[in-house]
Amino acid sequence: QLAAISITALVLRAMGRSLLSALVALLFLTQPRIFSILQFSWTDPFVVLLLALGVYSSLRSPKLLPWWLGLLLAIKQYMILAVPAILLLPPARLSKRGLLRPAGIAGLAAIVVTLPFLLWDPRAFVRSVFLFHVYSPFRADSLSYTAFLARRFDLALPSWLPFVALVAGIGVSIWKQKSS
Repeated sequence: QLAAISITALVLRAMGRSLLSALVALLFLTQPRIFSILQFSWTDPFVVLLLALGVYSSLRSPKLLPWWLGLLLAIKQYMILAVPAILLLPPARLSKRGLLRPAGIAGLAAIVVTLPFLLWDPRAFVRSVFLFHVYSPFRADSLSYTAFLARRFDLALPSWLPFVALVAGIGVSIWKQKSS
């Protein structure tokens, strides 16, 4: 996790040659929960690293972008919800053939990383990747708005509400991008 955090900061810094990119990298390294993330060995640093590499590729090396997106989709179960964000990429960052080729490459990368675990023990794979999260209790220590509201204000939101907010946010983002 420490290596992923460090590399993410370097990638954030490399995205631009301005003071702003240096400040973004510094802000990332000094965010208040960084030591909790390391202490509890959360996997979020890998998600952020792959997201940063995807954005960096979008800016500097568009041919690598589908590979990073595929790895991003495979790293956490909820990253499948990021698929519509591909529509927000500037058309110049996509293949001349449209979305079909990049989506195929991203899917291939995700399958190559995930398939060995599925083939090794399909039952354990389904149990650990999907069913575990269906039956898990609410985690007040998670880095989410629902956990924050529960800790701070003793307000328990329904578990489906963040997904509705996510879908609405994605819809508004795509709509605003297409209208501008």
